Amino acid sequence: MVDFDSKWKKMIAKGIPVPTPSEKKYENVTGLFEGGGYSAKGIFRPEMDCRMKSNSPKGYCSVCSKAIKEMIEFYIK
Repeated sequence: MVDFDSKWKKMIAKGIPVPTPSEKKYENVTGLFEGGGYSAKGIFRPEMDCRMKSNSPKGYCSVCSKAIKEMIEFYIK
């Protein structure tokens, strides 16, 4: 993962494996799941079913929400 320290590494709880396997027990946690941006390998997403993977989840994960908030704050200042 390129420059992972500046992305969402701090949002991953202790005990969550990095990279995080796509297993049911990690379904609603922030981790480092492989597969995103329409690629199966090499791109990572923060949650097992995140908008970085598909458009099926309702709402945004905590990482996406944080990124959207930061971008809005950047443009309104």
